[in-house]
Formats: sequence, C-alpha cells, structure tokens
Amino acid sequence: MGERYVLNTARFAYRRWADGGVVHDVADASVYQITPVAAEALDCLSDAGALPAHELAHRLLGEPPEDTDLVLIDGMLQHLCDLGVVRRESR
Repeated sequence: MGERYVLNTARFAYRRWADGGVVHDVADASVYQITPVAAEALDCLSDAGALPAHELAHRLLGEPPEDTDLVLIDGMLQHLCDLGVVRRESR
C-alpha cells in the first residue's frame, strides 16, 4: 500500500525551538542539530504516530504539496532515516 514514517522514540528524543532544534541519541549520547522544518516534521510524526510522506508534506505546508515539495520532504525524511531518528514502515 505504501510507506509511512514514524519517529523512533525508543532511541531518540528531540527538542524544538523557533529556529530549529536538536535530536539526542540516547544510545550513544550524540546530538544532531535539525532545521525548523525537520523539527516541525518530528512534531507532526509525534502527534500522528505514523504518516506517509505526502500527508506529512500536506500538514507542513497547510495545502496539498506539489511534486517539488515532495522531493524536498523525501530528501529530509531520507536524511532523518539515515540518522535513525525516523524509520519507514509498511502499512
């Protein structure tokens, strides 16, 4: 059916500020700085539990995303997945 993205709350905690935020990896005590959009995306995933990229983009933009918006959101999600902060799951 499609992939959804979920916040990896078992290993990561995050804190959001107006100009971005940080993610803390509790397993190895590393800290990553994130952009304001990434912090807002983590808020959305925290509230919703799991979202497909298209719906996450819609929530972030407040309107249906265009193809270029989806490319940017997919890139951000890929980076967060590479860090382990977010993981993909099948429906």
